[in-house]
Parts: sequence; C-alpha cells; structure tokens
Amino acid sequence: MSQREVWDAIAPQWHRWREKPLPEVMRFIEGAAGYLDIGCGSRRHLAKGKKVTGLDFSVEMLKLAKKFSEDNGIDADFIMADACEMPLKDESFSMAVAAAVLHAVPKESHEKFLKEMKRVMKKGGKCIITVWNKDQEKFTGLAKERYVPWKDEGEALMRHYYLFDKEEFETLLGKSGFRTDRVYLDAEGWNIIAEISKP
Repeated sequence: MSQREVWDAIAPQWHRWREKPLPEVMRFIEGAAGYLDIGCGSRRHLAKGKKVTGLDFSVEMLKLAKKFSEDNGIDADFIMADACEMPLKDESFSMAVAAAVLHAVPKESHEKFLKEMKRVMKKGGKCIITVWNKDQEKFTGLAKERYVPWKDEGEALMRHYYLFDKEEFETLLGKSGFRTDRVYLDAEGWNIIAEISKP
C-alpha cells in the first residue's frame, strides 16, 4: 500500500480525532489575510476569516477539508499535489503553514521539500513548520526513519515518519536558504516548531 493510499484510508478517523489545531500555528497566522497550508489534511488549521489554499496528496483528506470549509464558511481552495512538486507560481504566498507534514516526507526529500516551499514564498514571506520531536520518552531507542502504525478496526496502516531531534532540524533549516527566526518546543515537548522567513 502506498503512503497516499494509507492516508486516504486513514482520512475518516483522522478527521474525527485530529480536529484541534496547534495553538502555536493559530497564533502565527493570527494577523495574516491568508496562507498556504501544506499537508492540510482534513481541517485542522483551516481558519475562518482568511483566504486559505490547502494542499495535500490525499484526495480523501481533501474531500473532507472541502466539505468542512463549505459547512463552516471558510474561504478555501484545495489542490491535490505532492508538497515536493507544488503546482503553484513562484513567489505567490506571504505566509505558509506546514504542520506535522515534513516528518512524513522521506529523508532524501527533506531538502527538496524546503526548496519547493521557498520557491512559492514571496520575499519576506513567513512560514511555520512543526515536526515530531525525537527526544521524548515514547521514541527512546527507536530508529529515526520508521513506520508508525495507525490502528484501524482492521489491519494496522503503516505511516512513514522521520523523527527529528532539534539540532538536526536546525541544521536542515540552515541549509534551506530560509532565515531561521525561532526554533522551540511546544509546551509538552512533543513537537519541534520552526518559524522561518524568506530573505
């Protein structure tokens, strides 16, 4: 089963269980008129009162996101695409969100992901990226690149993840051409959060 098929299969449960947005992301986008939501999933960071462009490679996630936005009066357009090859014009966004998506990208494509993100951002554009933090108890002794099961009623669906530590994440960002404005952990220490901007 491909990762796209895995996420398509997960979509209905994900929509029910992953509804609460990350407060760090909501604070970051608070003053923005609109933003690009890379790996938008089914609804988590779709904000009312803003122009949202949601991009995801899962058609089932996007179907749920579209219905949610229509039902809740959210001004959003959706694109099915790989985040490493976005069908978007150069320098088209002033703000972008990539919450819990880069860690689902294979390690060999991390730099490509950031390069593509940089391409679609306007000069001075700001982005927030969140990834799982490897340095937490539940990941002790685990390989950095691994498959994490999503327990459905039937078989476990295996999601690809890459577990970053803070130093490695900062090194990757340093090579991206973005300016790193801030890197920090969330209150629980579960996520590493980077706020970056395009010089």
